[in-house]
Formats: sequence, structure tokens, C-alpha cells
Amino acid sequence: MTTHTKFNSEDYLHEISSIDAGKEPDQYLKKMRFWLIRSFEGFLKKGIQSDYVGYNLSKEHPAYPIEEIRQKYDNIAGHYANMYRGGYLFNYFGFALAVIIASFAFAVLYYKDELNTFFNYEYFADIVLIVLGTLKLLVIMKIIGNTHDLKNNSINLKHIDFRYVAERLRFDVAFAIIGEKCKLSPNSGRHLQQMLNEYTGFLLYRDKVLPELAQIPLQPQASSEDEEIAYKYLIDDQMKFHESRKTRHITFEYKLKSLAEILNKAVLFIVILDLLIALCHVICHSIHFEWQLIDGAHTFTSILVMLTIIFPACVAALVAVTAQSEYGKLSARNNRLMIELSGFIEQYKNSQNKQDYFASNFSPTVQKLMDEVTEWTLIYEKEVHEM
Repeated sequence: MTTHTKFNSEDYLHEISSIDAGKEPDQYLKKMRFWLIRSFEGFLKKGIQSDYVGYNLSKEHPAYPIEEIRQKYDNIAGHYANMYRGGYLFNYFGFALAVIIASFAFAVLYYKDELNTFFNYEYFADIVLIVLGTLKLLVIMKIIGNTHDLKNNSINLKHIDFRYVAERLRFDVAFAIIGEKCKLSPNSGRHLQQMLNEYTGFLLYRDKVLPELAQIPLQPQASSEDEEIAYKYLIDDQMKFHESRKTRHITFEYKLKSLAEILNKAVLFIVILDLLIALCHVICHSIHFEWQLIDGAHTFTSILVMLTIIFPACVAALVAVTAQSEYGKLSARNNRLMIELSGFIEQYKNSQNKQDYFASNFSPTVQKLMDEVTEWTLIYEKEVHEM
């Protein structure tokens, strides 16, 4: 079980004041994480059709000051999420790169005499081996440093903490739009309630965010137009978000599995080719038949062996990335939320008196969403492994 250190509000206030999610981090390793996740997701997003852009609450609306606070926590959560996702991409692809470098070293060692002769330098292969060995050492050291940084700074735990606060604030904004204070609290079992009272994200929300919200005045009376805005802000927007997330995950998983399948087929082809070359080489020599093409191909069988090492390493990295995906772990939650939201949306749209339906069903629906958010947060926080 993952445990937090004793809650220290000053530490989290420092996090809030020091992080500007719009700026690139200074450290090289963190820059590399951000570059990796942006490049990787950019590659996977190609061809994905999504109309989700998020609902923008007007800055003139009385509830906007609360939305501004929510956006701040949402940005911080996104900052840590990208650091964590980039971190595990760095490790998985780093291990694959280390295997590739080792495979090249094997090829250089195998063709050591040929390389020295070709470049007319007795120690050429030795120098290349030293360079490759140094590169492999640097990659492994970076992987160790990256893992140490993720664990020691609790990157993913902070991502979960700030995400919980941002989601709780989303409900506060929705109620503020209709001129009410959100008086709902998570309905959880005794065990989860005890966990919640010790959970850093909840303590941050209760001790730091709620006093801040108490200073923001609410509009005295909401109109039917405000109810429509609240519906679009929370119910409709969240439905679009989860639909987009589901589509994105399916497409991501399909592309990763397709790429892994191509590499697996390439390995099978290479193994068969290597076997055929070896058989032809043995047969030709046994009958004293000289076939220069087979002799030449047999010379490069070590390269085929090297590829059968590299490709599976890349496949392992792709499979690991798919398994590490948060959506894969939280897909059941997404489906449950979509069922709740779709039921509200369908009945709200078909209702002859939208105001009455909204008044009767908005709070119960938000309660279910809040309970779901709290449950997945506590379970995910309990079982999360930084790396």
C-alpha cells in the first residue's frame, strides 16, 4: 500500500506557487520527459477525430473566480501527469535503447577484424566498443536517475492529489453557476471514509481550498439560462470528455498493438530467413557447390541475430507502455460515468419541463459523480506504483 507522509500544507502551497504548467521545466531530465510524452502522443493522435475542446465558462459569469481556481489545480495535475507519463516512457524506451546499443556492440565485436581492415586502423573496433559501452552506461544511469526522481518526489501521487482537488472544484463550479454552494460530500463506506480522512488530496481540498471558496460571493438567484450553463459545463462536457478519452484509448491501443504485431512478424521473417541461409550454406558446402550469394548472406547472419534481439525489446517496451496507461486501469470507471451521464442527458433532453427535471436530478447525479471520483482516487492512490 502506498502511504503519504504527514500532510504538510506549506509543502503543497509551495508546489502551487512554484509550478507554472505553461513553462518548460529547467532540468534536462524533466525536459526529456515532456518532449517524450508530447512526441509520443502527437504520433498516436494522428488520424484521431475528436470534437472535444472543453466548455469555456464566460469570464463575466459570477462563478468564474472558482473556475479560475479549478483551472490552476487542473494545470498542476496535468503538469505532474505529463512528468509521470514521460517518465515511464523514458524508462521503457531507455531499456529498449540499451538493448539496441548492446546489440550493435555484439555486431562490432563479431566483425572486429573486418572493421579494422576496412578502416585501416588496428583499434577502430575497440574505440567503437568503448563509445557504445559509454553510451549504454549513460542510458542506464539516466534510467536509474529518472526512476529515483519519480519515486523520491512522488510525481504520480502528486498528480492524483491535484487531480482530486480539480475534480472536486468542478462540482463547486457547477453549483456556483446556479447560485448555490456545493454541500455534497462523498458517500463512501467506512473503510474508504477512513482512507479519505487521511488522504492528502482531500486534506488539501478541505483545509486550503474550501476556506478560499468561502471568500467568493455567489450570485443570489440563478436563472433557467444558468441551469443550462451548469448542464453544459458539467454533464454534457464530461460526457464528451469521457467519450473522447475512450475513442483515444481504443485508437492508441490499436496503433501500439499494430506496431508490436509488425515487429513480431518481422522477427518471424528474420528467423526464417536466417534458418534458410544457414541451411543453404550447409547444403552448398556439403556438395562442394560455391554460391557467392549464400556465402555473402551467411557472413551477415549476425546482423539478423542482432535484429531478433532489438525488435523484441521494442515490442516489450510497447506492451509495457500499453499496460501502464492510466485509461487501461480506469476504463471501468469511465464506462460507469458514461452510463450515469448518458441517462441524465437523454432524460433531460426529452423532458417537457427541463427546470423541474434539473432541480430533481442534478444533485443526485453530481453525488454519484463525486462518489465515483472519490472511489477511483482512493483505490488508485492506494495501489499506485511510481515506477
